Amino acid sequence: MIFSRVILSALALVLAAEGFAPRVPSSRSSSLRMVADDAKVVLVTGSSRGLGRSIALDIGKAGQKVVVNYVSDGSKASADSVVEEIKAAGGDAIAIQADSES
Repeated sequence: MIFSRVILSALALVLAAEGFAPRVPSSRSSSLRMVADDAKVVLVTGSSRGLGRSIALDIGKAGQKVVVNYVSDGSKASADSVVEEIKAAGGDAIAIQADSES
């Protein structure tokens, strides 16, 4: 529990330093509501590959600010790739290494 609070506190500091601000609501509509309209930043765990990657890309391309979470050093390049793909599509993202398991 304390570890989780430390991660969240560190994440908040990084996001503030990176200038993440609330998003402007997107005109794109979807029948699947994965994110609240007033969400400021979306943390997608395991988003350096697989299903998490697909979710992060879709949310980022929809205009949300995304934190691409990865655990191991070996996933850093994949996470950075997701961030660049989101930014290339006009979104905003940042990669953060953190273990959110506990």
